[in-house]
Amino acid sequence: MFPWSFAQRDVKLAVLDTELPGSRYVYAYPAECFLVSYVYDEEHAKCMEERPQDFRVVAASDGRRGIATDVSEAWARYTADIKDPAMMSDEFIDAFYHLLASAMAMPLVDSASMMQTNYQLAQAAVQAAKWENMVESAKRTRYPHGYSDARFR
Repeated sequence: MFPWSFAQRDVKLAVLDTELPGSRYVYAYPAECFLVSYVYDEEHAKCMEERPQDFRVVAASDGRRGIATDVSEAWARYTADIKDPAMMSDEFIDAFYHLLASAMAMPLVDSASMMQTNYQLAQAAVQAAKWENMVESAKRTRYPHGYSDARFR
């Protein structure tokens, strides 16, 4: 639904002893990973979103999932499988409860209005959770300053 900051992890990837045409390296897929967002090296860590490196998720020869890329000594940013509610924001938990209540309303109490109400409350809570998440991970726009340095000196 959204790249929640509490579920984002960065980890150095382990190289697999596997060759794959079209990629110089194949790395092991992180164990608790739901979705790989970026693959990068230390040099490009600060600009991974502006200049993403190419990668693809593959099935390695031994049946495990792998990440194929040309990035040497790669790191990955991924969404992890978080089971500890203490790591989650209150707004996210509120949205989850309402979504769960919406899904359970028809089987338990046969109430379409309760299902609809909880679904609408879940949508509002998700928007609040997204807003809180974005505030906590605010990025400042960095403008190139070469022009202004030359212009205003």
